[in-house]
Amino acid sequence: MSANNQSVVTELFLWVFGNLPHFNVLSFDVFLVIFGLTITGNLLIIVLVTTCRVLHSPMYYFLCHLSVGDILLSVNIVPNILRASLMGGAKISYPGCIIQLYFYSGVIITECFLLSVMSYDRNMAFCFQLHYTSIMDHRTCIYLSTWP
Repeated sequence: MSANNQSVVTELFLWVFGNLPHFNVLSFDVFLVIFGLTITGNLLIIVLVTTCRVLHSPMYYFLCHLSVGDILLSVNIVPNILRASLMGGAKISYPGCIIQLYFYSGVIITECFLLSVMSYDRNMAFCFQLHYTSIMDHRTCIYLSTWP
């Protein structure tokens, strides 16, 4: 086998609608509206949980962390989709793609862990109603939300 016929991938090309270029502006508008609603909704949850004294319970504390994860996921992926749909395609470097995949995977794993912690919290609230406040104190919530 000859060593002269080798190629190295240095960048990837992203297409939103490859064969349908007239959908690019429509897809940009749809993705932009969904992105704006996602960021606004999650920021609203974070602001409400932090400002309302009634919502200072473990369930809402974990929900606030889940909203931060949703914002990180949206900010990680959607700008490249918006750029690709507006320009009819976009290039991303191979290391940039790997870094984006690394952060995406890390946030997804953290969100899965937070969903497990939230189910544990609800289990403790239903099964051990009288001991719930002593088991799920603020220190335990911080430990469970920052463990991974």
